[in-house]
Formats: sequence, C-alpha cells, structure tokens
Amino acid sequence: MDGSTTGRLSGKVALVTGGAQGRRGRKHGFGGATSWAFCAEGARVVIGDIDEENGRATVSDLVGAGFEAQFVHLDVTSREDWERAVNLTAQRYGRVDILASIAGYGDKFDVMEVDDRSFDLNFDRNPRAMFYGIQSVVPEMRRAGGGSIIQMASINGLVGSTSSAAYHAAKGAVRLIVKAAAIQLAPDKIRVNGVFPGYADTVSTNDMWLDPEMREPRLARVPMGELIMAEDVAPAFVYLASDEARWVTGSELVIDGGMTAQ
Repeated sequence: MDGSTTGRLSGKVALVTGGAQGRRGRKHGFGGATSWAFCAEGARVVIGDIDEENGRATVSDLVGAGFEAQFVHLDVTSREDWERAVNLTAQRYGRVDILASIAGYGDKFDVMEVDDRSFDLNFDRNPRAMFYGIQSVVPEMRRAGGGSIIQMASINGLVGSTSSAAYHAAKGAVRLIVKAAAIQLAPDKIRVNGVFPGYADTVSTNDMWLDPEMREPRLARVPMGELIMAEDVAPAFVYLASDEARWVTGSELVIDGGMTAQ
C-alpha cells in the first residue's frame, strides 16, 4: 500500500483512536490496520493513542509510504485529551469527517469475579470513552455538514460467554449508544455505526492464541474455523466511512466467521 490521492475516502479527514499498532512488517491492531486502509483510500489520518512510541513509528511508516498522517497523544478516558485531539485534527486539516473509535479495554473475569477495578476499566474505556468522542467531534462534523462515527464494538455486546462479564456489559452499552446517537444525530447528517468483530488475532490477543487450551475451544465455535485478522475488519471501517454507506446509520456490522449465526 503506497501513497494515494484518490480513492473511496479521497478528501476526507479521519481521527483514529487506538491506532498505534500499525508498524510496517508487524502484526497490526484494529486501529493500525484501519489507519492503513483509510490512507490507502485517500484519507488524511490522525492517529490518537497513549502509546507514543509505536504511534509515532506507525505515522512515520505511513508518511514514508506517501500518505498524510499525524500522531496525537489521546487517552480516551480524558475529555481534555479528546478535545485536544479533535482540535488538532481540525486545525491541521481544516475539518473532521470520520471518527474511528477503536481504542478500548476488555478482561476475562466472570460475573462472580468482576471487581470495582474491572468494572471501572471496562466502562471508562468503552461507553464513557464513546460519549467523550461523540461529544468532542460532533461540533466539527456539524461545521463540515456531516460525518461518520464508527465505533468498535464486539460480538460480546451481542451474546454471552463463559467469561468477560464486565466487557459484555460495556460492549452491550456501546451497542445501544450507537443506536441512540444515530437517531439523535441523523438531522445533522452524522452517521453512527458499530463494528462487531468475533475472535481476532491482533497484537493485544496474540498471547492468548498461543495457548492451545484457549485457542482450540474458541476456534471450534467459529463455523469458518479461523481467527479474524485486523486486516479483515479494516474494510468494514472503510465502507462505513465512505459515501457508499450514506444511508447506513445505527447498524451492527458483524464480522465473526458465522459465530453469532448459531
């Protein structure tokens, strides 16, 4: 993927949270893969993350490939960081058309194991962060005449499992915030959608999949029999960010190899 000035997102400006894991030649996270996919389709991208080292290195790789990209420190639990990131994006590129809100948090505690820390981390970095992002970016999107907000969700926001109780609750909240925001922002031509991946092999889950006791029973639940890669999910963000999806809002785009069809 090399620099492009044309494409499905040509002329658009995107803020991508959780995009630091996008180093060339390494396994990508969802945000890193999405940043490359956005750039390849002609968008100018600002990556927001707390991982400054990898975030800046990812931006360097993107710029080296001929794309326009910039890094900003963004802790999604900080309203001030959100406002600074949105302001920087608007000042640098004159507008904000797309928010890909991908940074989040999850743990494996079951319903009897969840403590206050687990509960707070899951809700602070998922639904609370989503509210902060929407509230920060909407004024700029209104000035631009519309926009697309794409929220990373999870199939754990659709169905239950044997663990991750607080994560299920947090992503379930995200699912309904998507729908409420889609209805409330529709008059502003701002679309809000959710992407719901299944079991994925990314930087953050790499260690888990190296353990056969974790990997095999989970793969057995996936009809297509394979793990999803970040690059399999990034095209969903491109579609929802593009004008092809101009009538798509409040939707749940599920990418799970058929798991939730059972």
